[in-house]
Amino acid sequence: MEEDKSFTFNLLKTPNFLDAPEIQENIFKWGLYKYSSTCTFSFDKEFIPSIDNLSFITSFFESSNVKDSLKFKDISGKPSISLSSMDLDSSKSIDYDTIPVNITTMNFFNRLVSSNLICLPKSKKKAASMSSLPLKECMWHPIDVKGTEIEAHTTLDCAVFDEEDDEYYLFEPTERKEFIFQLFQHVLLGGSMNQYDIVCEGYLGTTKWLYKHLIKMTKITRGSSLIAEISLSSRCSVFKIKSIFGTCPFHSSDIRNFMFIIVDQKKRTVTVWHHECYHIMF
Repeated sequence: MEEDKSFTFNLLKTPNFLDAPEIQENIFKWGLYKYSSTCTFSFDKEFIPSIDNLSFITSFFESSNVKDSLKFKDISGKPSISLSSMDLDSSKSIDYDTIPVNITTMNFFNRLVSSNLICLPKSKKKAASMSSLPLKECMWHPIDVKGTEIEAHTTLDCAVFDEEDDEYYLFEPTERKEFIFQLFQHVLLGGSMNQYDIVCEGYLGTTKWLYKHLIKMTKITRGSSLIAEISLSSRCSVFKIKSIFGTCPFHSSDIRNFMFIIVDQKKRTVTVWHHECYHIMF
């Protein structure tokens, strides 16, 4: 049972991680920058995963500091939509998913090569890294993903998003829930005015950077010093917000919309990444 605990939040002056030179060009190119909002808050009490989830999230969205400081982008790209301006009904609950964070290595994606979704070099000489290999292109065609129509440009798009594709179950349903896989999906999907890549390098590299930046790991040592077994475990919890006190945090239903909350229980910080895909007509 979750404990009834109240938290206090204060906005931290931190740079927008999407401005990092390692990823900024790709984030712009894929249309994820203009309508993304990011910010980080500190909090005052120990956060215990699972036990404190609901009370933490409720306290977060009830906080006057959060309501005034957390602002989403409007269609012009300006951060003008605050929580305090939204029609929130505190008598209603917050709808969210707890996102697992169990993956500790990019080897998770090695199956993309073994399943021939990436073109292998014809030369028998030392192959380039997986990330620099081209994706297998396919005839462009629409795919319906939970009510959103997207264009498939490569066999990777089909494997990741098309439930009728032969390679869709390359990743198990439980693996698809993992935060690293959801990040990978969103860099593939992009946002408004997405300029697609035909090599894996940008997608995998950006996914790796985002995951490493947002999710901090703790080393766990088991056994004696002579035969110690060292493993990694996340010290962060991730939540995907679907509605806030009965109000959807997006103007439309689109698979490219997302709002992640990442809680670092050791540093006592919570980072928000909200993105909306506005449908722009020309």
